[in-house]
Amino acid sequence: MIKSSKALCLPSKRSVKRWTNNIRIGPGLNRTIFEKLKQKANNLSEKDRVVIIAMDGMKIKSSLCYTAKNDTFHGFPDTGAKIKVEKNSPQRLASEAVTVMMRGVFSNLKQGLGYFLTQNTLGSEQQLEIVKAVIRRVREAGFFPKVLAMDQFATNIKMAKEAGARSETPYFSVDGERVYVMWDSPHLMKNARNMLKKCNAVFDGQIASFDDIEQLYAVDSVSNPRLAPRLTEKHIILPPFSPMNVSMAARTLSESVAATLRYYSDSGELPQRAKETANFVAMIDKLFDTFNTRQKRCVSKVRFLTYFVENR
Repeated sequence: MIKSSKALCLPSKRSVKRWTNNIRIGPGLNRTIFEKLKQKANNLSEKDRVVIIAMDGMKIKSSLCYTAKNDTFHGFPDTGAKIKVEKNSPQRLASEAVTVMMRGVFSNLKQGLGYFLTQNTLGSEQQLEIVKAVIRRVREAGFFPKVLAMDQFATNIKMAKEAGARSETPYFSVDGERVYVMWDSPHLMKNARNMLKKCNAVFDGQIASFDDIEQLYAVDSVSNPRLAPRLTEKHIILPPFSPMNVSMAARTLSESVAATLRYYSDSGELPQRAKETANFVAMIDKLFDTFNTRQKRCVSKVRFLTYFVENR
């Protein structure tokens, strides 16, 4: 529609295809992207060049296809390394794609850096080599990677331990500079809710139970007006695929749910122990707000919508 209106001069579809054919996009780290990042870094301040490296994997359908232009078969595990494989077995096809991207801490910069195809998992040793290579390439481009963010997949946990990261010292060194390991907050939120539904949470001498949240819904759902209107039956039952929904977990472990638990506990409609569950829910909500923001200073009434600063 924009092109037909002649308000903006756009290239034809053929021109776009011709340009994209000259860009190699394949497994491994993309050389063209890093060359462009070097140019971009020259126009950014030192603060805006502080970045987070994010890594995540997803299951893909195993299949084999042929590209006549390059006379190559695609679908085998491939990390982009120039290793000659004499025989590729059609029984050993890639079933997972691991992607790596860069995200600005203070800026809106977002850039994919590469992807890797593997069968089941890369393995902790190979994944650690890739992470270190990514960090070195990002530094060479003029940026400052300070954090490695990923989910709590078994390979990621093992890789972090092999790199030297511990709960007391949550970082590892690459060429003498620290890189902090952080489990990404959406997965932490989901895991906290899922584990609370399976078993009680013990913290600071208190016990939190999902039974209290179920009782809260039973009481509040028949009240008028409702104190926790965003808490629905789906948040309690968790039908298939809902355990992966971050927004549902955030609504379940929210400040409004914590406040409602305290209210019904004080009114006698819930047992007094529900206050301990309220304290746990409020703690998780504040931690999620803290880890899910880039603001240095609060600009709203919610004082936890800012990251932690030493001695504050």
